[in-house]
Amino acid sequence: MADMKDGYAPPGLRWGLLLEDHPNATVCFTYEQASLHDVPPEFGGDRPVCVATIDFGSDRPPAVAYKVAGSTGDPDGWNLLCTKTLGRALKRAGYPDDM
Repeated sequence: MADMKDGYAPPGLRWGLLLEDHPNATVCFTYEQASLHDVPPEFGGDRPVCVATIDFGSDRPPAVAYKVAGSTGDPDGWNLLCTKTLGRALKRAGYPDDM
């Protein structure tokens, strides 16, 4: 396993912290084309991405993040991709990985 930097907070821990602040929050993962998120073709806009959308269950706007999908096509790869995308969405929601 790769060495973790000091103070690293994994997505699962940050998700728990977010739920303490926003108990009605939910997360949804979708598989879409990057071009739907205004990513130019030269930056991968023609590739599929995993999109994580955190809905806070309040009047706060959702936090949305995406990560380009790999080409392995296996379920473990999808779980890893969702975890990494969730980490990006949590960072956008104000829960950085260096808490």
